[in-house]
Amino acid sequence: DLLNAGAADQAAGGDGSAFSSQANQAFRDLFAGEIGDAGFGDSLRLAEEALRLGETELGETASNRARKIWEEKLKADLENFNPCSATKEQVRDLLNSLAQAMLLGVQGSFEGDGQYYQAVKSKAQAATQQLFNQAAMKIGLPELTQPLPECTLGGDIEIRQLLAFAEEPCLHAVQFTLAWQGAQAKLEGSGPTECTHVEENLGGSPVAIHQISNLVMSFSGTATSGAPGTLQVTLTTSGEIIEFYSNFPEDSVQIFTEASPFKVPADATFELTFEFREGARAEILNPETGEAAFTFILHLDSGQ
Repeated sequence: DLLNAGAADQAAGGDGSAFSSQANQAFRDLFAGEIGDAGFGDSLRLAEEALRLGETELGETASNRARKIWEEKLKADLENFNPCSATKEQVRDLLNSLAQAMLLGVQGSFEGDGQYYQAVKSKAQAATQQLFNQAAMKIGLPELTQPLPECTLGGDIEIRQLLAFAEEPCLHAVQFTLAWQGAQAKLEGSGPTECTHVEENLGGSPVAIHQISNLVMSFSGTATSGAPGTLQVTLTTSGEIIEFYSNFPEDSVQIFTEASPFKVPADATFELTFEFREGARAEILNPETGEAAFTFILHLDSGQ
């Protein structure tokens, strides 16, 4: 009303200064009463009104408050954003939050000066990759995925065990879990395996050799995120390997029969290293043949 009165006074030939002075004083009084509790929208409104009245200092105070409020919102958005479960809409909202911070001139929201820009970029890229992984798994194309370590809560290690004389491996799988803390996770998993093979006509004779491997395989170690991440795993085996012979020729000496087999303890420890990706492999070689006695294949479960 005071501004309108000042405009009317000027139209009538006056300078309107008395009304303008009263308007500015009224605004300063209003500003002092509102700025302390002003939310984001009200802070922007007060900044606009202050600049319109030429109250530059008050306008900057209100603008700073709006920037501070939005900076706190951006911090909260980043803290609450989970790239492992984010939807496309949540990714969009996070990017919009950063864009608003840029418009307000929030320090750290631009590419060059960093912290908020880089944090949003990293989380948005991770979420986009996770959404792609989910889509690839849904249509049955796991080979296209690039699992994110921090989004992977476990999986299983496929075990291919090849006994002497056997042409085909025994297949097993041991499940494992990952408990993430920051960029590292503790890996734990164990399970029993059994592998058998009978080789007949050993050495051209009628004798057959029976091989039985009964093992418990325990995996423990550390996973690290990165591009790519890694799994450092200690494999501990316990159990025994049993061998015995059958189909002995008549009147021959019979040793290591089914009733009295040859038994070898299989307690050992091995160090394995995997890249953190679907299908990554590690091997334990047979020292006599140089061939793989055990092949381990990583399968990851990203909750997809």
